[in-house]
Amino acid sequence: MEKKGTILTGINTSLSDAMKKEIQIYSDYKKHKTIDSEYFEKMQVLHILEELGFPMDEIGTYLYKDVVMSALIDMKYGYPTDKILLDLNNPYSSTYQQIARDEYWIGVKRFHSIINSTISKIHNDKSNQEFVSEIFSETEMNENYGVRAFEIASYMYNRTLNDDNSKILEK
Repeated sequence: MEKKGTILTGINTSLSDAMKKEIQIYSDYKKHKTIDSEYFEKMQVLHILEELGFPMDEIGTYLYKDVVMSALIDMKYGYPTDKILLDLNNPYSSTYQQIARDEYWIGVKRFHSIINSTISKIHNDKSNQEFVSEIFSETEMNENYGVRAFEIASYMYNRTLNDDNSKILEK
């Protein structure tokens, strides 16, 4: 737990408090403890990121989770996928501004810097390669993490649709 506290050094209080809470909730999720339903999907995203080799002791992993969640929410609202991708490809889009500035009170450049730093620390040797190839068309995390966030969100969205369809078929 000591190492997890150090990732928050030099980060503003709003971001630090949010990350501490999410780190604790994710820990509870992994231990199969009951968590509030509002956090369940976010914890599923974190689990996917961990399976993809993201370092769970880096703040950028938790910020990146928010990028994935934003894309997933847009998909659920039926926004056109080309518009979602266009937004994720623009580093100063409303998505990034909303997450960085409105939720965490950090600049967009700082936000991207934190995520890029985290991506550079992805543990490919710890990633589930079968899972990586199931989600991504390419197996390496490239510079464009917006596209990767879209692919993760698409995977989750399609999985949700498949789960819903199987429930309908069971009835």
